[in-house]
Amino acid sequence: MSRKIGFNQRGVVLILTFIIMVSLIVVASSYIFLVTYDTRNVGGQKSNVSAFYLAEAGLNKAIYYLLNTAPDSSTDSSWRTTAYPAVPGAGNTDPQQESLGGGTYTMWVETSGSDVQITARGTANGIERIIRQAVSYSAGGSVPEALTYANHAGGNVTFDGAHNGTVTGNIGAQGNIEDSSNITVNGTESDSSSIVTPTVDYSEYENIADTVVNGNKTFSKNNTYSGIWYVKGNAIIEKSVTINGSLIVEGDIEIKNVNNVDITATSPYPALVAQGNIDLSESNNINITGPIFSEGNLVFKDIVNVGVIGSMVADGNIEFGDSNNFSVTFASSDPPYFSGGEVGGVGASINAVANNWEEM
Repeated sequence: MSRKIGFNQRGVVLILTFIIMVSLIVVASSYIFLVTYDTRNVGGQKSNVSAFYLAEAGLNKAIYYLLNTAPDSSTDSSWRTTAYPAVPGAGNTDPQQESLGGGTYTMWVETSGSDVQITARGTANGIERIIRQAVSYSAGGSVPEALTYANHAGGNVTFDGAHNGTVTGNIGAQGNIEDSSNITVNGTESDSSSIVTPTVDYSEYENIADTVVNGNKTFSKNNTYSGIWYVKGNAIIEKSVTINGSLIVEGDIEIKNVNNVDITATSPYPALVAQGNIDLSESNNINITGPIFSEGNLVFKDIVNVGVIGSMVADGNIEFGDSNNFSVTFASSDPPYFSGGEVGGVGASINAVANNWEEM
């Protein structure tokens, strides 16, 4: 006897078939979603890694520019850009953006105390990674020989009437060194020196100056000044003045009959440079850190409690007459834009500052 499938039984079969088909569709859709998600995730991870390595490439390219020829054509590590996060551009001081391997890297180079801070951003498929590292720069290379002396003059170096003074480093003069027996000299003395007085490219300092003054400038008492100052005239420094940076002057610098002046240059730049004379006489409690250079005379007469750390070079005379309780301590330096009478060095180098790398 044959059995006929009733209407209810056929409905159950249809419903089961529908459930099975829906289940298969859900499973297949989930599988496709997972495959698509993983593919996209792998692509995102790849872009993320690429962006990081592009940032590292930007950091290394900035170091290359500092050691070689930079976008502003400098070759002495003086290249700096506008601060992060300024947008990249084609100007000499704009942050630089370059392409590599389907992505880009952007470099910001800023002064950070005595170091250089490099910020680099890598971009790949819209994903960005940003890293930052401070580096220290050692110029090496060739240094004007006059800058390897504590005191060097194109004329004479005189200590007439000076006492309780100390010079730590060598003293040289194309003329004579006079009356040094009354002070302590921890170094050699060389009269009739044939060492060439270096020259300075003032236009380069004007280009990199933070402040340019068209005319004379008085650094008024009880004030603090920062950065590289370029004065197209004479400069007068009054009492209780602090300068954290450099003063480059086309005329004379006068720090006369004042007290409590502190000038600290930012390496590798000089503290004081003048096309004329530098007159620091009848003054007390003066501290200067960094090279001092004059195309005229350096006059340190009748001073008390004056300390210089660096080198003092004049194309004319250096005078310490009637001075008491002063010290000049040589510190090696190779300020940019000085040339003439170079001696060989070990070559420029850049080193990472320890514990200073970070990802932003």
